[in-house]
Amino acid sequence: MTDWYTFVHNTDKQIWEGVVKMLQKHWVKIFFSGIIAGLVLSFSFKLIEQWKAVKVYTLLLNVDYIPFLNRFTYPESVEVGFHLLVSVFVSLVLFLLLREIRTSYHKLIVSMVVSLLIGAAYYPMTVLSERTPQLTDLAALLYWLAGHAVFGLLLGWMLADRKSPSR
Repeated sequence: MTDWYTFVHNTDKQIWEGVVKMLQKHWVKIFFSGIIAGLVLSFSFKLIEQWKAVKVYTLLLNVDYIPFLNRFTYPESVEVGFHLLVSVFVSLVLFLLLREIRTSYHKLIVSMVVSLLIGAAYYPMTVLSERTPQLTDLAALLYWLAGHAVFGLLLGWMLADRKSPSR
């Protein structure tokens, strides 16, 4: 019985040590990929909101529905910082997910689909705030999903290993 426990414990320990070493090696790539893709999404949504009056940037930065954070009013730079933290976290999750996928093409597709799913899951939060678009605002939904698709493609491209086969 002790041998089985020791085997499982040592195997788990080896796996985690491997993950930690991999993250130590790639943390700069993960961090800056999340920052860059997050900034591209932020600036794109800000331009859309200014030019088209569709509140996708407001939705992106909105924290009205987060219990502790909604007690305060934050400057735009802090709200963008919150968004960038989420972008770096998504970058980390995608990096770990994409390392199991062999081709760059499939990495892009998976990254885009995951980002679209995140965007689709997040969009209904609009009902929890007066400042964000209505749930039925089709233009906002389309811009929101298109922006997240581009975010996913950009993030997947930056995280993909260029040495892997293209297809």
